[in-house]
Amino acid sequence: NLAFLSALTPEEMAGSPLVAADALQATMGGAAGTFVTVASLVILLSSLNVQFLGMPRVVLGLAREGLAPSSFTRIGQRGTPQPALVFITLILLGLAITGAFEFLVRFMMTVAFAVDLVVLAGIFVLRRRRPDLHRPLLVPLFPWLPAITVLLYLLVLVTIIWTQPGLGGGAALMLGGLGVAGWLTLRTSE
Repeated sequence: NLAFLSALTPEEMAGSPLVAADALQATMGGAAGTFVTVASLVILLSSLNVQFLGMPRVVLGLAREGLAPSSFTRIGQRGTPQPALVFITLILLGLAITGAFEFLVRFMMTVAFAVDLVVLAGIFVLRRRRPDLHRPLLVPLFPWLPAITVLLYLLVLVTIIWTQPGLGGGAALMLGGLGVAGWLTLRTSE
């Protein structure tokens, strides 16, 4: 952010669709800005590819645990979870038709930050509740590094909610719905 602020004014940053490209273009010329734009698109496409490959497998895993319809447990001849893949494809197509690409990316990132925050906080919960678990990978500088990371994630989420209350509210509703669904699922499985 300091590098961006040294190249652009806050007003220029606020009006920029890709701050990194504009900052490089301002300091190193048009070719550098173009390079960052192309690199950003490649990163976006690879991220979408990972999400597209991962989400059907999450649905498959949920179905195997009884947390999604059992029809999502079917696997095709090539080893792909076909019903889950079709389901995710239909959802993604429906979202793409809305034309709200930028909003969807911001919404997805807000939800991802919130989920990551819960996962990071889970480190502390598991250490307290399950000290007996085998931990093949140790968290470096525990508890300080995870605590700082949790605080930074909280700061980002508070900033998003403060500056974009509609986005924060929508993400909170979605996460709250997932929380209620998880609670009901755990209650009925006991």
